[in-house]
Amino acid sequence: MTAASAKITNRQTSYKLEKRKTIKAPVDVVYAAWTETEQMHQWFGCAQCGKVKIKQDFRVGGHYRVDMILDNAMIVTVVGEFLEIETNKRLVYTWSNNFPDFPARDTVVNVEFIDLGDKGTEVVLTHVNFDTQESRDSHSTGWEFSLNKFESTCTK
Repeated sequence: MTAASAKITNRQTSYKLEKRKTIKAPVDVVYAAWTETEQMHQWFGCAQCGKVKIKQDFRVGGHYRVDMILDNAMIVTVVGEFLEIETNKRLVYTWSNNFPDFPARDTVVNVEFIDLGDKGTEVVLTHVNFDTQESRDSHSTGWEFSLNKFESTCTK
């Protein structure tokens, strides 16, 4: 854990998740798909998510906001701040949402992009600081779905 993310993870009990996915695309293509708003619209969101609206100030200290319209017309909003940006290597950002069933307050997402040469890019996503196991598990399912759509976006 980095110094920037350590400042937020001082809870008595917290839960974490980790996802790994190898994408058969160069690291710069994978990184761009994760960070460019136009491409994020293609993959971001869980299975119940119909439409996604994303605004971001992509710089360290910059903020982002994602509004997802779920099937039941509920709008789930995710907000956060970029803590670390290392082009084609790593992103760290905070994540808080307003989802009543599975809230996430001041959690931290760390995404590593590992260049595997001809084999593509390994994406390692770690999301920490969940208050409950249920919220962690729900986010784990959401990230799994998003990563599958993400892979399709990168390999078009």
